[in-house]
Amino acid sequence: MSEDILERAKKAIIDDDMTYEDYDECISLLIAEVERLRSLTLDQQYMMDDLDKEIAAKDARIKELEADRIEARAQYLLFMNDNPGCIAWNFDELDETEQDALREQARYMLELEEPWAYVQLREARELIKGLEAAFLDSLAARLYYEHYPGVSDAYSWHDYPEEACHSMPKEEFRKKAREALERIRNGE
Repeated sequence: MSEDILERAKKAIIDDDMTYEDYDECISLLIAEVERLRSLTLDQQYMMDDLDKEIAAKDARIKELEADRIEARAQYLLFMNDNPGCIAWNFDELDETEQDALREQARYMLELEEPWAYVQLREARELIKGLEAAFLDSLAARLYYEHYPGVSDAYSWHDYPEEACHSMPKEEFRKKAREALERIRNGE
């Protein structure tokens, strides 16, 4: 809409045969458009201000939580290192230098530690890989036995050569097993 108004205003400057009513209408439309755009700009500014306040509040909360985490670790270190036989202890009773030293040590240790959730996730992924490998080997062997019914244990899947003469290679059974696993992953 603003492009139409802008084009009419440009034409009004160039065109001498516009009437007073045309100029008046053009100026009224320009005023309305400017007011609309200012209103949008103000609304956007209020929204940005609100978002900035939210972000600042969340950043402050994150810093507060990080400080609390470091403080708790410092208190833990105090308990473990300085007062191993103590049941009740008070971190606040230490002087500021000792507190700061424990906080720094806690910060350093927290940076070194891998969060437990990541450890569990990595272990779960490794377990899944192992289970998938066992599944693929088992399914390939089953497909082999189904393809060659009556094969005795004397010529088992593990004894079957990779590139058998006049027979299907092992890789074909593995390929079918991988396809089956992919269908399972896709929920088919």
